Amino acid sequence: MIVTHDAKTTSLFTKVDSIVTTCFHGIERPPITVLEENFRTGIVFANGILNQLRGIAILTERGARDAFLWIMAVVPESRNMGIGSSLLKEIEEYAKGRYARIGLTCKTDNPVQKLYFDYGYRVTKVLRDFYAPEGDGLFMGREL
Repeated sequence: MIVTHDAKTTSLFTKVDSIVTTCFHGIERPPITVLEENFRTGIVFANGILNQLRGIAILTERGARDAFLWIMAVVPESRNMGIGSSLLKEIEEYAKGRYARIGLTCKTDNPVQKLYFDYGYRVTKVLRDFYAPEGDGLFMGREL
């Protein structure tokens, strides 16, 4: 479901922050102020209900015709159940007609790359030391 501006409550942000904290560690974990800004200004997608959110994603704008999948996270106990696929489908359905492309970044060793490849995302650039000191990143994109 797409979370409307009116539904972007403090309790929802607290749950999103909890999921992000559970799913991202080290350099991948965004500072809370950055997460809060993207939560407030981006398009928030959620899978589940407030007390039982299983996955979240935030899509941000990058220029007039580009979108950026700023973050996507699925709680560990709900992985491999199609939640990431459901979020990507909803994001792409929302983005079609609004944007020409969607981009994203991920670590070179992140297993979610397979999901992105399955949905037509391709590596357009290797980002050396993007996650330093933890390693390199990939910029992936997809034309809509």
